[in-house]
Amino acid sequence: MNWLPTLRDQLPLLLVLSPVIGFLVTYAASTTERDLTRYLAISNCFCSLLIFGGIAWQFESQLSEDTAALRDWEQGDSKSDHVTRSIDAAHEQDDRRRIERLRYQWFAIDGTNLWSTFVLIVLTGLVIWQTETNVGNQSELIPIVLLFESASVAALTAYDLRAFLLASGVSALLMSLMIGRWGGPDRRGLAVRFLFVQVCGGSLVMLGFAMLIVAVPWMKLDVSTKLSPISWNIATIVFEVQKWTSRNELAFQYQNVVFPWMLFVLSLGFAIQFGLFPFHSWPVSVLRETPSGIAVLCLAGILPISGIGWLRFVVPLAPELLAAFDRLILIPSLGGAVWGALRAVAPGEPRTRGAFVFVSLSGVSLLGCYSFTRIGMSGAWLMVQQVILAFCAIMFVFGLPAIWNVAGSSSETSARSGYATRTLLLLLCVPALGLFASQCMILSELLRESLLLVAGVFIVVALNGSTAFSLLNRHFTDEAAGNSIGNNSMTSKTHTMTWPVLIAMLLTAVACLAPTCMLHQCEPEFDRVFRRFEQPAVSQV
Repeated sequence: MNWLPTLRDQLPLLLVLSPVIGFLVTYAASTTERDLTRYLAISNCFCSLLIFGGIAWQFESQLSEDTAALRDWEQGDSKSDHVTRSIDAAHEQDDRRRIERLRYQWFAIDGTNLWSTFVLIVLTGLVIWQTETNVGNQSELIPIVLLFESASVAALTAYDLRAFLLASGVSALLMSLMIGRWGGPDRRGLAVRFLFVQVCGGSLVMLGFAMLIVAVPWMKLDVSTKLSPISWNIATIVFEVQKWTSRNELAFQYQNVVFPWMLFVLSLGFAIQFGLFPFHSWPVSVLRETPSGIAVLCLAGILPISGIGWLRFVVPLAPELLAAFDRLILIPSLGGAVWGALRAVAPGEPRTRGAFVFVSLSGVSLLGCYSFTRIGMSGAWLMVQQVILAFCAIMFVFGLPAIWNVAGSSSETSARSGYATRTLLLLLCVPALGLFASQCMILSELLRESLLLVAGVFIVVALNGSTAFSLLNRHFTDEAAGNSIGNNSMTSKTHTMTWPVLIAMLLTAVACLAPTCMLHQCEPEFDRVFRRFEQPAVSQV
């Protein structure tokens, strides 16, 4: 049965194509049977989840096999005088097997994108479920959402540079289209602004990729009289860079001279697309001004694309060179953490202050990259997943009862306001619960670097806590004023909405703890990157 291995290798491609099929079906249904559009889209999301389940099972089995092989190798050589050399050989053999698996694949799942892909599929289904097909032109929105899911999944799982650039560009165009058509009163200007930022960041990313693609064939000139063919697979490119820079003087010099600029251009491009400080104005505007459905899709789709792109296409190339620029990471991390916390403390609308809390927590998570160790990077990855998941939950509760409406009747506006003020408890208790493990990992690494950074983290957390406290104090003051007036309808509405909010908070706290279970899947990826980087420090001890 030779078709079985081929089918297993093509499961990520089927995961990308499944929403495309859903797009075609739902687009046809939106013009003929509008009432069936949402149900067809939800059934397509279930099919995507089934395909993802097969991919996750395949990844777990492969991870177990690799772990067992490394454990057997270590136990077999435990009595040898060359244990370290044998373990390094085992890791190198495991890396070669992995490269052979990924050499000809355009899309693949690893420990860094498994959780983000799952969250994107689930949240897309929830957004579609909250979409009312009988209101306005929202039935036309569902096919666009499915097409956006396909492009975002393709960008998250892409191992081919061409596929990543194409998929990320399509996802940015679709998000701009959704903002421009369903993004609220100021949607046109915000859509143009979002697209301009993504084009600027994408141009820098394309420039960095061009420098990388041109560099790899030239690294082999002293052993070959002609240029080798261009490779677009990132696993193969990383292997070639590591191989020839240790054997070729020309490649070594090229890496030391050109690679720092290339890594800087790539990092700057991904930082702009992610919205790190000082490029944080566009995510704040999206979280503040757009409907909750668009905010959720942006958090679950656009932001992980740039974050995972940096982890996959930039960090593995030359972590030693990136470590030399670790001081530059303090600019977006500390700047975003402190500035976001200060703006969150300032008086303003609850949703605006919540957007700046997101900017602040994103800066805190980036501090894990400053230590540039396997533990610090794992903590940063974990915290980013938890922050995105927590704020997606906040956006869902913000958007009830209508997730796509920005303005409505007075009763609907008051209902959304009641939900919004009370669910700002999530800004304090949910991140405190869900981010506990990742904050401990980041702080443990920062303690070795500087106590001043640790003090800055505690100041930022205190400012964010004071933000949540002031918003809650405002809510309870308004509620007490309403009770003193004797408005029975308002009082009954407040009490009936309390239990759904508490249930949502409990479920969100549990969900934010879920990425902690993914550490055993992401740690091998970071260990593969930082093994050769941290090996000299281990040998000196």
